[in-house]
Amino acid sequence: MHGAKRKRGQETFASLSLGNNGRTEPAEKKRMQRLFSAASIAGPCFLRRNPATYVFLLNKITRLNSFSLLALRDKKNISFATFVLFFSFILLAMHTAGLLAIKDKKLLLAFSKNKQCFYLPGGKIDTGETAKQALCREIAEELNTQLEETDLVYYTHITAPAYGEASGIIMEQDCFFSHAAFQPIASAEIGELRYFSLAEYLLQKNKAPGAVMILALLTREGLIDAW
Repeated sequence: MHGAKRKRGQETFASLSLGNNGRTEPAEKKRMQRLFSAASIAGPCFLRRNPATYVFLLNKITRLNSFSLLALRDKKNISFATFVLFFSFILLAMHTAGLLAIKDKKLLLAFSKNKQCFYLPGGKIDTGETAKQALCREIAEELNTQLEETDLVYYTHITAPAYGEASGIIMEQDCFFSHAAFQPIASAEIGELRYFSLAEYLLQKNKAPGAVMILALLTREGLIDAW
């Protein structure tokens, strides 16, 4: 699966216009594909060696689309190698939405039977969905709870390594509170629902980096207890 995605990425990247009216010479196309392959390997390595810089770049770069990057490239504001590396960062991003439900100053987390870890209820945003639409769908699937888009209030965005995914995949997650009161009931894919403070979560054997980040933020802002 991961190899197929990389091949599609190579083909997409090679088909992009780099100032020649959309046409790519065979030699240049092969060069782009080789550079893309190198970048797709370099991205995860860069993440391991420079995680803070990698996250900073992702926060900046994922706000641009491929056409914005092409404009930068055409203006020669960035080198070709840097362009390829940045493009690989975008391909490594996984866009998700998460629900923030607080009770007695603790945050609700769901235990994934598949990943064997507690994480923020929610999930991936499918093509054509908004973050709110995706979250309503995921909450219905995971917590047997029907929420409306109008119930959701945006709180923050977090960027973190995606737990349980291939090496180098970065999670980009929009987090929302809900105006509506609800009683969550774990679905078949969820092993347990539990409310955590930051300290309690850090005692878990498996910890999702995104969950740690949002727990730390909520703790700093006084919305949940530290202990």
